[in-house]
Amino acid sequence: MNVYDFDKTIFKGDCAYLFLNYATVHHPSLLIKFIPNLLWRIIRYGKTSDTCAYGYSIVKYLKNPQKDIVKFWDKYQKKICPWYLNQKRDDDLIISASPKYLVGEICKRIGVNYVATDVDINSGELLSKISGTINKANIFIHEFGYPKLHEFYSDSYSDTPLAYLAENAYLVKGYGKKIIPWPSSTKIVKKQIDKHRSNKF
Repeated sequence: MNVYDFDKTIFKGDCAYLFLNYATVHHPSLLIKFIPNLLWRIIRYGKTSDTCAYGYSIVKYLKNPQKDIVKFWDKYQKKICPWYLNQKRDDDLIISASPKYLVGEICKRIGVNYVATDVDINSGELLSKISGTINKANIFIHEFGYPKLHEFYSDSYSDTPLAYLAENAYLVKGYGKKIIPWPSSTKIVKKQIDKHRSNKF
């Protein structure tokens, strides 16, 4: 099994952020119903896990969220990185902190398994929490036990604990323009553990 982060690793951008933009453009009423509260949270709290979770709840303001999600990926599927598609395998696993309602649709299209933050598509309620650092590794172990994890790819050092579960791990830069072996450093691990302890989830 090979495991990949999604946003900024095999996808050129942040799919949740792009979906916010897409939904706002196609449903201008969100500029009044949703965006002001989101901006207030960003200004007051920054891009915390709670702020992101609130952003994911935008689906509850959409009359037909699944239709919007399908149209969104019709437009943005082309942003899946070619380097990944060229090496994709049927038993690949995508693990992402982005909402399952977004990640699930694109993963079904390209034919790979996935684990992502579970958000009720109708109510916008957060049902599960996935973030970087140790939490991602814990969720992987909980879901799959200890399968043979051959390779892991991510753009972020926050995924270091998960990278350390793999036989080979790679840091992806420039959406695949440069892929290098994961730096072996206890300082990086300690930094991510400390970050995890101070995170809300």
